[in-house]
Amino acid sequence: MGITDIKAPKISIVIPVYKVEDYISRCYNSITKQTFTNIECIFVDDCSPDNSIYILNSLIDQYSGDILFSVIRHGKNKGPSAARNTGINNAAGEYIYFLDSDDEATENCMNSLAAVANKYQDVDIVQGNSLKVSSESKNRYEIGHRNFPEYSEDQSWVKKLFFTTPGIPKQSTNKLIRRGFIIDNDLYFREGINIHEDTHFVFQMAQKIKSIAFTTDYCYIRYSDNPDSIMNSKNALKSLQFWQILLSDMLTNIDAEIKKESYNYIYKILRKNMLTEQITSDSHLLLKYKKIVKKCLKNAFSSLDLLKGFGLLFFLFPYNIYSSYIPRKFINRLLRVGKISNAG
Repeated sequence: MGITDIKAPKISIVIPVYKVEDYISRCYNSITKQTFTNIECIFVDDCSPDNSIYILNSLIDQYSGDILFSVIRHGKNKGPSAARNTGINNAAGEYIYFLDSDDEATENCMNSLAAVANKYQDVDIVQGNSLKVSSESKNRYEIGHRNFPEYSEDQSWVKKLFFTTPGIPKQSTNKLIRRGFIIDNDLYFREGINIHEDTHFVFQMAQKIKSIAFTTDYCYIRYSDNPDSIMNSKNALKSLQFWQILLSDMLTNIDAEIKKESYNYIYKILRKNMLTEQITSDSHLLLKYKKIVKKCLKNAFSSLDLLKGFGLLFFLFPYNIYSSYIPRKFINRLLRVGKISNAG
């Protein structure tokens, strides 16, 4: 059943476009098929060098429905973070929905999300369920089995949900996000970062969120068939470099209410990165990581979290010491992220 309530929110769909000529039609068509049409769809052309925008403009020219389509072009390639920020700044909807141009929305996506947002007025985020089309057997974006409540304003639980298991997906996509929540809290994407920018964005949201709602309806279809996507082409060393920048930023923006969970999440990233051999190929980068370790170590001991403190302490030793089998096992055990129970 479609949403007919006059209070149903307007949704701004933001879609960055870059080198997706083989997929843009699929993405565009999934928007035109929406059963809920109080939508504006903003495509941000990040100077795509292929035929993506030509194909897109041709499709839009043939459209005659109720959805408002627009294409905004960057003067130069700025990356997905800047493209999404452009979409945020030009959005007129009460809620923003980020969609990747090589994925698609299900037919009832906006209807399902809008129904929940309409039921819980001014909810900060409505999280949708996802399907994944790939060779991987496990779908880590599936939330249907996680037994989340339909709605919660238990702020402590909601914030912790972003960092613990089971938690919500760490992607900005497939979340209906109240635009006022983004603007009021200056929750923009970190520009210049083209890998892990989603995780950083979600981390920042977690520090400010007050309420969340869920639908187990499938709203988003994720594909892994685009060889030009950033996640398919990322360089391991570049990934470590971006993480170093983002971790440093995360450490300056931690809410006291979820300080433990936020630090545990940072410890988890550190554990994964510091045990990656590629980091030793860049001594300057390794030094930057050790500065992050020292900040985390100070917090661990000041919080009397001695076990995690000892785990972190190993990272100040030479790589060949803490990367050997026994210290690695020890570090992995001490820096694990725990679980939380569902909100009542």
